[in-house]
Amino acid sequence: MNLISIRDYAKSQNVSYEAVRQQVVLYAKELEQHIIKQNRTRFLDEYAVEFLTARRREHPIILMNQTKDEELEEMKAEIDRLREQLVSAQNQLLTKQEQIVTIQEKYIALQEERQEAIQAKAQYEGLLTMHETTKKELSEAKDQLAAAQNEISRAEAERDAEREHTRQKDAELQTVTQERETIKRELAETQRERDEAKEEAQRFKPSFFGFYRKV
Repeated sequence: MNLISIRDYAKSQNVSYEAVRQQVVLYAKELEQHIIKQNRTRFLDEYAVEFLTARRREHPIILMNQTKDEELEEMKAEIDRLREQLVSAQNQLLTKQEQIVTIQEKYIALQEERQEAIQAKAQYEGLLTMHETTKKELSEAKDQLAAAQNEISRAEAERDAEREHTRQKDAELQTVTQERETIKRELAETQRERDEAKEEAQRFKPSFFGFYRKV
């Protein structure tokens, strides 16, 4: 349904606002269902437009007692209407600006969260890389420790073998020393027996008849 304000209708018909207003008042009963009021402005539907146009042709309205004051009142009413529209538009603009500021703040917050998430991811990846490096170094350290333990075990085995060899050599040396001491004692005993025998032999002298006798 097409609607038009009384003022715009008056302009389209090249008549004054007051002429149309008086016509609406005159035919108020006939137009009761065809005048729509929105806020402080009244609008005509298509039936009201055709009705008023036809009646004005049949019975032109003569404006009575229209003074400058009435024109001023109309202008004031129009100014008030325009002022209300301006205030409404300014309020809507302010609301939109506030919404834009809110959206910008949310966007900035999201950007900060995104940056924090990127930094957190970078830190996580850094820690993960450090963890992998540490695992590798720990594995290498374990391998080195195992190799060192094997080397220590081998060295200990060699040391024990050397100790056993030394012990055996010491035992052999001790045996040889003991045998040498035994031989020295036996030699000394043999030498003593030989000296005694020699001394004993010297005590025997040959007799005139060729026999030996102890002197």
